Amino acid sequence: MSGFIFKRLLSKLLVFFIFFLGACSTNIPQPPALMPAADAALPVPTLADSAPTLENTALPAPTEPKKSQLGPCEGNDEYNQPNYVIVEAGTKAEHVWKSQFVPWWVRSSPDGRVLAVTNGGDSIYELKPDGTLETAFRCPGVMIETFTAASDGALWFATRDGGRLYRVDKEKKVKIIAQNGNRNLEAGLDGSVFAMENGIVQIFPDGMSKPIAQKVYGRKFAIGPLGEVVALVDGKIVQVMDEGIVKTIASGYGPEPWLAFDQDGFLFVTHWNGVDRIDLTNGTINTITWLQGINIAESGTFAPDGRLLMYHPNTNVYAIDFEQKNWKTYYQVTSNSWAMAANSDDGVYIAFGNNGSAGETAIFKVINQNTLELITKVPYGIERSMAFDSSGMGYLAVGDITKGGAIYRFDPESSQVELYHLPKCFPGSLTVHPLTDQLWWSDCNNTLESLDVNGVLQTIPGIPGAEGYSLAITPEGEFYTIVFFHRDDPNTPYKHGIYHFNEGISTWEVVADLTQMDPGITLSTITACPDGSIYTIESLDSTNLPVNHSSYNAVRRLEPDGRLTLLGFDFGFDGLAASCDRSTGQIFFTSAEGIFAVTPP
Repeated sequence: MSGFIFKRLLSKLLVFFIFFLGACSTNIPQPPALMPAADAALPVPTLADSAPTLENTALPAPTEPKKSQLGPCEGNDEYNQPNYVIVEAGTKAEHVWKSQFVPWWVRSSPDGRVLAVTNGGDSIYELKPDGTLETAFRCPGVMIETFTAASDGALWFATRDGGRLYRVDKEKKVKIIAQNGNRNLEAGLDGSVFAMENGIVQIFPDGMSKPIAQKVYGRKFAIGPLGEVVALVDGKIVQVMDEGIVKTIASGYGPEPWLAFDQDGFLFVTHWNGVDRIDLTNGTINTITWLQGINIAESGTFAPDGRLLMYHPNTNVYAIDFEQKNWKTYYQVTSNSWAMAANSDDGVYIAFGNNGSAGETAIFKVINQNTLELITKVPYGIERSMAFDSSGMGYLAVGDITKGGAIYRFDPESSQVELYHLPKCFPGSLTVHPLTDQLWWSDCNNTLESLDVNGVLQTIPGIPGAEGYSLAITPEGEFYTIVFFHRDDPNTPYKHGIYHFNEGISTWEVVADLTQMDPGITLSTITACPDGSIYTIESLDSTNLPVNHSSYNAVRRLEPDGRLTLLGFDFGFDGLAASCDRSTGQIFFTSAEGIFAVTPP
């Protein structure tokens, strides 16, 4: 045992002694029977046959901010009210830490700048070549959703309040062009822009508009250097030809990829798993092999220097160089994180990795809504998960695309850090057992693992076919997990559900089928609180939401009969990490808007 751990344990000796006396006087359930990983082929009931299928909870429509009665860019405090909606009486919520910027929409400007907007912000930012962020334009009182920089130098942006469309000329004079229905924007020729929501329309600087394709709808489209119009609809890439004729270019992509043209007129299809290049002149599709499985981002756009920028609110902005066949971090984002945890009586901690060639991950303590304090840094550039034991020691799982993963142990007080364990693959879902204080994690998507007091590896076989785990252990030592299963058709929803480990028969049993109707939903996290309650933080889908807001974070409580009670929703989007504070019972979780805390009723 290292010296800094021993010193921390001595300081907690009295607490442990009291806990020990209490433990000896009660009949504490033992942790689940441990089994070798070789016994992974367990009989597991399928979701369809063995679990209640839960319909999406009937959600009230999100509270829309009131439309400003002031000028186009005059302040309006009504837009600064919380967006989240509390459903269950007695539930409380607060924004613990706010993200400054996430790359919600990135585009190039004709003057050579790289511009971007953040989710629900009131500014258009410039991502500087030196890695800094600068405000290019601000419009107080509005919530900018998408924007584009037209060929004549004007900025156009659409707002979240129904898609109101604005144009900002070179002198930064602001004019409202349209009141609604123009959420998604791309620059065209001659200073015009194209807007897409319920069909595609071309809009000119004087406000006149021209319908292009009424039956091509959605959110993902691109305009080529010669005015080519392509869109992603129902997993198909289509091109709008003359007189509105729609031609299918490719199919089988699912709902998640994005489209972008380079300066030579080639169409690029970007996704977490790779990049395709399509030649519209002959329909040839080429997969860029050295980018397969890159897993750095989803959305793509081209920088003025010809590099492909890939981004997503969960990740940094990366620049892909096709000549050098590599990618580098263009702008490092600190917003959403896979690694966040509450350290009882000490606050909340969060980690961000740079995912670079010299990979490292920085650990921060949350001071207030706007401030993070650096604690320490560890090797590996992908943050995976974080947890704290009862003595206040922190554990951080990290990974690297080429090196695999590692688990580090750190002391928040002294900032000292040491290597705890080298797993076989990428470790994730770190969770501390409340009865044994042992750290558990998932590895290689097929086992749950832990080190006992002697450093011997213990395993619980995973669920056959599972592609990811979110692990929770109740105060009684019961193991619960949310898992997603492999799908062959990208247009079908991922099957995923809540499972419970039955120690008596060493089998995972289905508690609830959480499969949603939106194929793009791939994020659900589970956590257990000191009172024994289990909560999920999920991306849910609702027809009440506008097209660019198809999924959002919701907090639900698992009931004994397998039902899920909705506590609140619209806490940003793409929740990645969840942690329940042992001392307060507050549920902390990350999203693209930062860290939220929900206090159950």
